[in-house]
Amino acid sequence: MATSPRRPLSNRGGGCVQHYEVSATPPGHHVLRLRWPSGCDHPAALADSRYVDIGLGSSPAARTLRGVGLAPLPRTLSLIDLLSRVLTLPSGSDVDFALALDWTKTPVEGVDPTQWPSTQIYDLVRRGKYGLRDPRDEPERRQVGLELVRRLCTVIDEHPLLRAVDAIVAVPGHDAKQVSFGGRVATTVALHRGARLVRCSSVAPFRTPAKDLDPKVRASIIDGQFRCLEGLDEQTVLIVDDLYGSGTTVGEAARAARAAGAVRVASLCGVRTMRFL
Repeated sequence: MATSPRRPLSNRGGGCVQHYEVSATPPGHHVLRLRWPSGCDHPAALADSRYVDIGLGSSPAARTLRGVGLAPLPRTLSLIDLLSRVLTLPSGSDVDFALALDWTKTPVEGVDPTQWPSTQIYDLVRRGKYGLRDPRDEPERRQVGLELVRRLCTVIDEHPLLRAVDAIVAVPGHDAKQVSFGGRVATTVALHRGARLVRCSSVAPFRTPAKDLDPKVRASIIDGQFRCLEGLDEQTVLIVDDLYGSGTTVGEAARAARAAGAVRVASLCGVRTMRFL
């Protein structure tokens, strides 16, 4: 029997910009009000560092920022528009900001969450990562991967910071003897963007797949395991992966990138997983 949807756990947060408005405050400023995913950094400051946060709005997710000039910069408005269509995710201290194209599931009112349909992006990730494993499926798996790459590159093209990154970082899979689907996606994104590809390596040649582990156990297993063997001195890098769960894997890859010299680290993945009460 169908039940009412259950609220996603707060620690699985993230979301899109829900609303924004701008008002001029002469002689030389404007106020930008945003309804923004709780726990995430605000996008305006990423596009224009001159913004000053001047307080909460009507809810914890609403903020009021004061900017220079009577209106936001075009790239600020472009970024806010993009972030109304993709997810911004809570991220650790080593990640400047993290984005995902979509959730894994589409909520349907009155239907048990375990029965919610997959999003289009998750269908691509699921088929490429878990479904098309027979060698005879390789042509279809390649097409699935290319479609995911196309959608990731569209976001990179629209994002004023991501399109200027110096390198793409690929996260190591759980088995060093195999190139993971996420690794293949990162490699192809770098190729399409004409960007340098940097592969993180793992100290352990094999580790239990993250999806099979409790988040606390996962964090203890991955902690300190990744290395970037190429220098990233003073570079801005983008970690590309297929799926974002707890953020542990991306956080460890970001730590490795900063240890190699990166000064700014962002993350972009296909889908954000969902857990329910």
